Amino acid sequence: MTTQSLQEASDKTGIPVKELKKLMALTYAKGELPRPIAMKNIGFAKSTIQALRNELDPLLKQARKDAQIMVNHAFRLIICNLVVSVLSRHRLSLSGRDKDYTKEATYKKLRFTLRAVNTVTNALIQNRYLVFKKGSKIKQEVNSYEPTKKLELLLLPLIYEIQEEYLGDDEHLIIYKPKLEKKAKKKDKLGLVAVNNPQNPVHSPSQNHTMGRRSYSPELLPDHPDRAGLKRINEYLKDVTYALKSPVKRIFSYEDPMQGGRVYVRLQGLPDRRARVRINTLLNGKPVVEVDLSANHPRMLMALENKKLPANFYDDIAAKSNTSREQVKFLVTRSIGASDRRISLKPDVDEKDWYVTDFILTYPERDAIWSAIESDYPILYSKFFKGNGIYLQGLEGDILMKAMLSLIEQDIPSLPIHDAIYVQRRHKSKAKKALEKAWMAVLDVKFKPAIKIDSCK
Repeated sequence: MTTQSLQEASDKTGIPVKELKKLMALTYAKGELPRPIAMKNIGFAKSTIQALRNELDPLLKQARKDAQIMVNHAFRLIICNLVVSVLSRHRLSLSGRDKDYTKEATYKKLRFTLRAVNTVTNALIQNRYLVFKKGSKIKQEVNSYEPTKKLELLLLPLIYEIQEEYLGDDEHLIIYKPKLEKKAKKKDKLGLVAVNNPQNPVHSPSQNHTMGRRSYSPELLPDHPDRAGLKRINEYLKDVTYALKSPVKRIFSYEDPMQGGRVYVRLQGLPDRRARVRINTLLNGKPVVEVDLSANHPRMLMALENKKLPANFYDDIAAKSNTSREQVKFLVTRSIGASDRRISLKPDVDEKDWYVTDFILTYPERDAIWSAIESDYPILYSKFFKGNGIYLQGLEGDILMKAMLSLIEQDIPSLPIHDAIYVQRRHKSKAKKALEKAWMAVLDVKFKPAIKIDSCK
């Protein structure tokens, strides 16, 4: 890795060299399946990919024309997905079993063949661009591939040059994640039983007064506002440039539109705590901010009872319980989502980037936080351990969609980032106002939420 190469990547992406160094120091998480990603721009990206293709040509060359077409296709699609891998720090999952390429599954739909995939990955491994990670049958993981530093430097500048294909069909924008098998309870390192199975929450959404306008039918009606709203948002974003471009989708859990419902875009997956990557990306070539709903889940639970939380809720509880803000935020989030008090006191691997530091809670710290909340906010505490989190995600999705549609009417592009709006820095005041209005309207209250604005320094 050279300083010059990193500076070139920084110049292309807008991300400072020091943050790119932090990004490249992060370990890769488990593999993700490939997606239908293509080159958005043909200029710089085409020359970069073509140079790599020429280097690997002796290893990719096929005797038969049809085989060469499949290899060329696999090469382009794998490279585009590896751009996402580099930026999101997830390995790329590619099965090594022939039967996975003959079923109506991911690989078949992407027109992959095992032979073409093996040809491309072997060429990249031989030239030290990829590292092979064998899948685990016990964990039901397929083989995955991790980019080397050599490939990272090559692909980092392509952050704005690729896009996940938008087919124009709203069926691809509203996703119902399938039901999962019930997880067996197991003990963590502290000997505490792990979290509940979220498929069987204690309270129904009607009891919780959330998601009241939805029905229990497995699908949203063709004229449902979500479908029209997502179509409007994505039509507007077609000509907007942003990192790892993908359509905005709404994802429900367990094949049930009553559960989940957060709004998702691939940009969300960029690191932004241990390496400040996402906040340093550009929207239509301009610097951005994230207008964030602070402590939103506990704040929404209180708002549903027409009660208001103080702006510094997490900090106040941390001070009273002699813990940190991150510990309070972690435990409150877990307590709202859980169906009982059996909560793991350590963040999951895929939650690592939500927090700046590594931590676990001790039992005394956990009890001190719960005690402080029960004492000062008994109404909020009464909402814990009832599986509310999965329903609050739906309200959060309603709020962000409403705010984004309002901004479109002002010709202001924006994107959803969990419980925040990602928008050009020059539009932060209008985004804050749109988010406040949406929050108040969805929750039917007359007071505003607490909002923080995050920007790069």
